[in-house]
Amino acid sequence: MPLVISVSVPRNDVLREWGQRVRVWLFVLAGVSVMLAGLGIFLWQSWKANIRNEMGMPHLNDGLIRVNEMARLVTENSNDVFVVVSLPGLIIEYVSPSVERNWGWVREEFIGQPLGNILDGETAERVGEKIAGMMQEIGPAGTGGRHGKIDIDILHREGYRIPYDVSMTIICDDRGKPMRAVALARDLSDRKASEEIVRNMAFYDRLTGLANRRLLEDRLGFKPVNDTFGHEAGDWLLRQVADRMRSCVRGTDTVARTGGDEFVITIPDIRSAEEALAVGEKIRASLEAPYPFNETNTFEISASIGVVLYPDQGKDARNLLLMSDAAMYQAKKAGRNRVVLYTAGIVDTADAHVLSVAIPWQESYCSGQPDIDRDHRELFRISNGLMPHLAAQESGGASYGNILIHLRDHVEKHFRDEEKILREHNYKDVQLHSILHRELLRAFDDMVKRHSEGSASIEELFEYITRTVIEEHLLMEDRKFYYLFDSSAHGTAEQG
Repeated sequence: MPLVISVSVPRNDVLREWGQRVRVWLFVLAGVSVMLAGLGIFLWQSWKANIRNEMGMPHLNDGLIRVNEMARLVTENSNDVFVVVSLPGLIIEYVSPSVERNWGWVREEFIGQPLGNILDGETAERVGEKIAGMMQEIGPAGTGGRHGKIDIDILHREGYRIPYDVSMTIICDDRGKPMRAVALARDLSDRKASEEIVRNMAFYDRLTGLANRRLLEDRLGFKPVNDTFGHEAGDWLLRQVADRMRSCVRGTDTVARTGGDEFVITIPDIRSAEEALAVGEKIRASLEAPYPFNETNTFEISASIGVVLYPDQGKDARNLLLMSDAAMYQAKKAGRNRVVLYTAGIVDTADAHVLSVAIPWQESYCSGQPDIDRDHRELFRISNGLMPHLAAQESGGASYGNILIHLRDHVEKHFRDEEKILREHNYKDVQLHSILHRELLRAFDDMVKRHSEGSASIEELFEYITRTVIEEHLLMEDRKFYYLFDSSAHGTAEQG
């Protein structure tokens, strides 16, 4: 017979035991779920990592950190000034630390201030108008018109102005609404100094420092238009002149503006002097026609044109330009509004300044250290002594050789004395400056040697002296240590 055993257990004890078993299983199930979830997350992250590795994609977070760090390094160590302003109120949100070096202000003074507080009234108005114009050009979804440039003068805390080239970008939100403007301001002082040197070489008398005939002609040409109707009218007239000249020549010909109201046109495949003169006359007649500016004002000008033929009358660009210049001035002397073909002998009667240029010393070049300024002024004087030889295309003779020797000796002594002064003032980059001096002397010796062997022209030698030694080193590189000397001494060095 089957055995049946019946056991009686109190109800409460049964429920208690069942509840304990249920709790145990719930804990087990919960633990298994957590383990499975963790395993799933691990597998998901592993799969994404494999995909990134296969596609060559870095980890997004690490990438963003690296990008942010790189941006911080650039903005906080650049010599250029970065400024971020909110739109449309133009409130400064960020300015890079370089503002202290460049403008003399502590950047914390700028944060939260209107842009107009760091710019003078006229400059602030120009910048505001530029940004407003850029914002108006922005199309749907923030496209178009987001980038712009403007040249302005920034007022240093000490009261002097510094020229800057400012590049601006408008930042939009996801809906295309302009939110911020980011500006990068770059100091143009060195470029302006270089442009001033070139301008002085072309337009000023080397002996007296006065304006030469070329500058006089330039100012007498379009000056009445600028003075009476403003520079916009003068610019408009120049554009009209350029358009008319282009219309007189072929697409393969070249029309260039060389400064002020002077232009050069090169025309290949001219077969005779008569054909060249015919083109010149066509241009003269076109330029002579009236220029209707508006309903009440019409401009009238005349053109004096010099013509020179290649290769019959010159075989290099410099001589061709000199000859065409001489013929042009001959046309002006003969009564203007005419075309003159270059002939031998015109150069002898042309303005002497066509054949020579000079680098006049200006007090703005002073460092404030009398010995350095005296040596710099002497370097200008010796270099200008080479001008007559350049104009005459002469590189022989004792005089020419003595000038080169004297120039080289002066430069070497000046470099040595300058380095001594810089060490006495604890200039931090004196070692680098000394290396630059040695390199300049080595290159100078090499240029003189090549010139004596006939592999370097007198123009190349002179270009090295004026551009590399004077313009790039003396007037640009040397300016880096001017802060060592009392600013009150600038411009007070002895007159030469």
